[in-house]
Amino acid sequence: MTILDKIKELANLKQVSLAEIERKAGLSSGSITKWDKSSPSAEKLEKVAEYLGVSMDYLLNRTEDKFVSNNNTVDHFAEFFKIETEGMSKEEIEVLEKEWKQFLIIRKQMFKDDK
Repeated sequence: MTILDKIKELANLKQVSLAEIERKAGLSSGSITKWDKSSPSAEKLEKVAEYLGVSMDYLLNRTEDKFVSNNNTVDHFAEFFKIETEGMSKEEIEVLEKEWKQFLIIRKQMFKDDK
């Protein structure tokens, strides 16, 4: 799969157009589609990867894990959370965080009882 294929796949998942990615990443119009025939600069690829919430290594086919930045579980979760909450209001994110904290408390208690 090419860099362009990966970007198109991720754009489809995020329900955004390539033009929207270009605008948000500060790239010129049509620049991403040119990456099918020529390689992007590291700076441009980094901007797109950051917007899409994936690693450059994923876009370059060096890894299959979209969220790997440095093999750190916290980074993996942070990237996942960033992608999944995009488009949510501040209030929705606050509710999700509160529910997540409650889940972690319950989970911790359950595993504590198993010991």
